Amino acid sequence: MAVNALGREFLPATELAYFRVMNPETLIETYTAKKTFSPEIINGLRSNPSLRLGLCTYLRTDPNHAFAVALIDKFIELRKDLANGVGMEDLMFGAYLLGLHGQVEDCLLVWDAKQVDVDAYSGVDVQLVVFAGIEATFDFLESQHTDKSREILAYLQDCRQAGDFDDLEGYFDPGNLPWWL
Repeated sequence: MAVNALGREFLPATELAYFRVMNPETLIETYTAKKTFSPEIINGLRSNPSLRLGLCTYLRTDPNHAFAVALIDKFIELRKDLANGVGMEDLMFGAYLLGLHGQVEDCLLVWDAKQVDVDAYSGVDVQLVVFAGIEATFDFLESQHTDKSREILAYLQDCRQAGDFDDLEGYFDPGNLPWWL
């Protein structure tokens, strides 16, 4: 992103042209070939709601777990330096894409995103941690026998008691997309 004279961020013309041809399939193909995310791809994902939504739709029908893991890892890495500007919506987007794959063990990686800093702890929706279902997530965490899994489980049990998971089905309903998509 560049900054104009008014202090507003904008995409330079070269990056803007790049995003006009970027779609979920080419995005995943580019990642698969290079095994990394260029700053242009990250900026595109962060600034293009249509691309974010398209990627969600694409991964629902053509899953790519390695891509989703790498993307959330990249967002976590970038979030550690606040100068990168990675916000809660980016972490939640990465967690949501990962959750679309339904692999319960990924709850640990979503928890890592939630733990990246104090703001992420309160800002990343806890519903993303239990994307595989409450009981499946609780069972998985109970089977791990680690301090981390016990910490997560205790937190999630408190959230359950508070009613945070009462509409979990609606949270992940494709017809009711979260605001940050």
